[in-house]
Amino acid sequence: MSRSILITNASSIYAGGEYYVLLLATELLSRGHRVAVSCRPDNLLLDKCRAQNIPVLPADFPSTGKLFKNVLLLKRIIGREKIDIVHTNTNYDRTAGAMAARLAGVKHVANIHSFHSISHNLTHRLRNRYWTDRFITVGECVKGILVRDDGIPIERISTVHLGLDPEIMQRSAELRARARAEFRLGEGEILLGNVGR
Repeated sequence: MSRSILITNASSIYAGGEYYVLLLATELLSRGHRVAVSCRPDNLLLDKCRAQNIPVLPADFPSTGKLFKNVLLLKRIIGREKIDIVHTNTNYDRTAGAMAARLAGVKHVANIHSFHSISHNLTHRLRNRYWTDRFITVGECVKGILVRDDGIPIERISTVHLGLDPEIMQRSAELRARARAEFRLGEGEILLGNVGR
């Protein structure tokens, strides 16, 4: 069944969570869903979405404040675009998106990318308890935090592990040799690396 999905991200930076939004939008579109991304007009995510022909609905999300203004903006977008599901990704848009989805009578899904509690005040607790239909975590440890620290029932949480598509990974004998030389690694030694924040 095809759905109309609004994916939101209020971040002012382009990092892992924003890359996730881009990949999610691309994959959902390839599966026949209607997708639009709502993000800050100054975020690189906007340009990357446009470059891949993903519809973008800019929203001037602040880091704090103007919550009700953005709730009403998202509610208008939901109605105009006939959105079925609002999928949020950062703390600010998680709250604004949850409230807008509830007011518009559509489902709200919150993706949790961070390894910490998402309940910092009364609004967050209301959002988590009443305005979010489903939580998606990137690992079982994050699911544990939501259950233990935030009191979210485990049956409302799904874990979807992040991964890499091995087909898009660049394979170059020259780059491999240069990296192995830089780290003084022999041909038979194994090197694992991870970059994150």
